[in-house]
Amino acid sequence: MSEQELLPLEARQTPKGSAPSSTQVSRPSAQQTNEGGNIHIMGQSQSRFGARRNVFRTAWRRSTPRQRSQNPQNRQGTPIRIIEETGDLFNSPDRAVLIHACNCLGSWGGGIAAEFRRRYPEAHRIYQNHCSDNSLSNLIGTALLIPPSEHQGPQHWVGCVFTSKRVGRHKDTPPQIIRNTELAMTEMLRLIAEQGQGAIVGIYMCRINAGLFNVPWRETKYILQSLDVDLRGMAGDIHVIRPPNEAL
Repeated sequence: MSEQELLPLEARQTPKGSAPSSTQVSRPSAQQTNEGGNIHIMGQSQSRFGARRNVFRTAWRRSTPRQRSQNPQNRQGTPIRIIEETGDLFNSPDRAVLIHACNCLGSWGGGIAAEFRRRYPEAHRIYQNHCSDNSLSNLIGTALLIPPSEHQGPQHWVGCVFTSKRVGRHKDTPPQIIRNTELAMTEMLRLIAEQGQGAIVGIYMCRINAGLFNVPWRETKYILQSLDVDLRGMAGDIHVIRPPNEAL
């Protein structure tokens, strides 16, 4: 990433001889209702969100998660507590949000994502449409929060954090995935806080990035513990559920 890309949008320089573009591509609105009445939390407009992402990227250069966590005076949000448990993520209580790491291609084809696709086909459809409507560069480092959408079974929110553009040999590097995780999880927690305790009863996730993205769990866990988000009265507990047969 160049130094020019790290600057806020308003500080970027226009190349000589070219006129600044007046075109803005709209992203889905903060709340989008489908024909069935379900509200899909899709994020913000590209112009607002793009500026905010550049602020995050600049902050990443100025202050690392380790520096922020070691200086409590720099933290103004809700303390995050990681609670690691053994069990079945999909047995989480109704109205819990289940978070997993996603690619930006619209594919839940392997790992735990395939199980999300099988259990939550409507959520999978929403995720695919969201990926179709946005470019890879617009999606990476963002979050998608999908309300309970299935007609049968547990009523879970599904949280998608876009931590790698692609999969397999073309997936992002571990440092890129970790950086994207901080951006995406910061947005995810803000979306959850906007819904409030009445709508969401708890935050649950698998050990994100540790599967097909092949990032050591300890690195992702460290980033999660360093997040600085105001959850507006909600507890900062994140339950991380590991299957009994999954290696530590």
